[in-house]
Amino acid sequence: PSSLTTLYDPKVRALALQAVDAARGAGAVYADVRLTCTTSRSMTFASAAQKVFLEMSVRSLVNGYWGWSSTPTLSSLEAVRVGRVSAELATTAAKHGQPREVELGTIPIVSNGMWATSLSIDPFDLEVLEVTDWLHGMAAYVTDVGGARYRASTSASVGLDPGQGVIGVSAER
Repeated sequence: PSSLTTLYDPKVRALALQAVDAARGAGAVYADVRLTCTTSRSMTFASAAQKVFLEMSVRSLVNGYWGWSSTPTLSSLEAVRVGRVSAELATTAAKHGQPREVELGTIPIVSNGMWATSLSIDPFDLEVLEVTDWLHGMAAYVTDVGGARYRASTSASVGLDPGQGVIGVSAER
């Protein structure tokens, strides 16, 4: 469903379970799903936009060989397809080698099935206007210190490292 915009939607969890079931049904002895939510912001001095992308990938194990498949489309049919493809890829790899034993490590229990990268400062908690103001300030700084010239349509790219401040700035001259 194209209306899915969060990993917390129960429909997304249902799609993940369908993908695992499809992989297991296609011969995988183990399968897992990784759901990725990527938020991106695109900003210029004149405008700003934010987009959210959800993606699914399935990893399958057959006779000691791994198969992997992914998709940016979250739907029931696509979840089943990607699950099957990952198992088929593992099966194909297994046909070209001797069966191997894979011992999976201890998997930590995640009570709600969710895990997220922790951040000291989440850049998406910042207001768009705050970031835009910061970019204007950086452009002025680069002009004053580096002698660069810019105008309102100039593009700028800034690399940030939480806690470290600016680590890279590029501006069109």
